[in-house]
Amino acid sequence: ASTAALLSPYSDNPQNSGMITCRAEDLDTAFRLAWDYGYTVELHSIGDKAFEIATEQIQKYYELGKLHLPPVITHCQIIGVKGMERISSPQFPQLFLNIQPQFTK
Repeated sequence: ASTAALLSPYSDNPQNSGMITCRAEDLDTAFRLAWDYGYTVELHSIGDKAFEIATEQIQKYYELGKLHLPPVITHCQIIGVKGMERISSPQFPQLFLNIQPQFTK
């Protein structure tokens, strides 16, 4: 389907870098609502660009002191070295990755 949001274009389709399905302002609203109601945030991420956007938002709310519970990133495919380094940093907040084995083959 070539819909994973990637930082670089698909090798077999150089005009396509996938798609982002949630606008930044909508993501921000979701985080604010979760904070207001005391819920955790769970994001769906496929692709290194999607993972970067998700972790940037998590970092932002962590720095604002607005994460009640550890956030969750579901699906977590194609996160890249940069993404792994980012979440492995001692400065990054606790995070749960919900990896679905049927998609790792």
